[in-house]
Amino acid sequence: MPHFVKFVGNPHAAAPPAIKRRDQTTSVGQSIRIGFTNIQSWIDIRANNSSVRITEREAVEAATNGIAWFEIVGMSEGSAEIIAVDTNTNYVWDQFTLDVKGKVKKNDRPPVRGMTFNYYVDTKGIGSNFNASIVLEWKVALVPVNGPSVKDSDGIAFGASNWGRGEWNAWTAKFKKMIESAWSERIWLSTPASLHDLEVSDPGGGKRRVNLHCVLKCVLSNSAAAHQIIRVVKASLPAVGVFRSDSRLLDKNDLNVDPVGTYSGQTKPFVTAVHEIGHNLGFTHACQATTPATPYCVATDPESGEIMATGNELRARHAMPWQRAAATWFSSAGTPCLPSDFGPSFVRLAPVAMP
Repeated sequence: MPHFVKFVGNPHAAAPPAIKRRDQTTSVGQSIRIGFTNIQSWIDIRANNSSVRITEREAVEAATNGIAWFEIVGMSEGSAEIIAVDTNTNYVWDQFTLDVKGKVKKNDRPPVRGMTFNYYVDTKGIGSNFNASIVLEWKVALVPVNGPSVKDSDGIAFGASNWGRGEWNAWTAKFKKMIESAWSERIWLSTPASLHDLEVSDPGGGKRRVNLHCVLKCVLSNSAAAHQIIRVVKASLPAVGVFRSDSRLLDKNDLNVDPVGTYSGQTKPFVTAVHEIGHNLGFTHACQATTPATPYCVATDPESGEIMATGNELRARHAMPWQRAAATWFSSAGTPCLPSDFGPSFVRLAPVAMP
């Protein structure tokens, strides 16, 4: 029977222990991470307390262990029933009580340990002309896979060679640099007027409210601590055909920049690894919702140049992980807000003078 399970350090664990119908405990502003086995589209994970925020791990993967993972954050002290309910019949498949205790620390607050990434607000050095940062800390375990043969995400076999130590170290360092260059410090978020936590003194008199710079830290980790495990191969490419990667399987060449014309409908340079990590941050293909038959977009589509098509551009929708993190962070500290309260911008937003 489908049931709740505990997170034990690896979202790909085959059979994590079940959560019994008894109290689970967390602190205000910190998360408890749970899974639900054999998830179906008609099963909804919900709480009977609106101060509890539930976010599903949004990594898009070709392979799965059948477990849907969730981070649950209590915004205030109290108790809530967490249930898995059949939306057609209201049958409750499983449930447990979550006790949320304490108050958020105003100083030296630890990051929220999320299912897709950890996150926190960095206010060091903020001032009348210096913004704060909303930081996503994504831990990834890169696992080298040696030959003589490997299979791509479509199950097609390729010849493969072994990784040398120096070659592997250079590749992982380049991976970290490219991912952060593509996704980090590209977007700013405006902050709502109700957010007094980010007000600073203005040397000219009065106060200013700082905004948020969106930062992604790609942390190379071990498998037990990682948000995602990615196998990396050195495939020998045939004269015809390509190695198909996904968000859990990359090839050495996936850090190469593919020039315009490499793929059908391509209008901008493209890096496969940058695209696949977009899936790990929770993004679907650019045109998957609008034109499912051509999820990467046709060349005439205005979205064909974005990262989640076959390009290198960001869009406003790519701010969502940071918007959600900011809303949870500040709501749990006592200022209720929504992701939509943090408007995205691709140009720097200067701290705002308070009326």
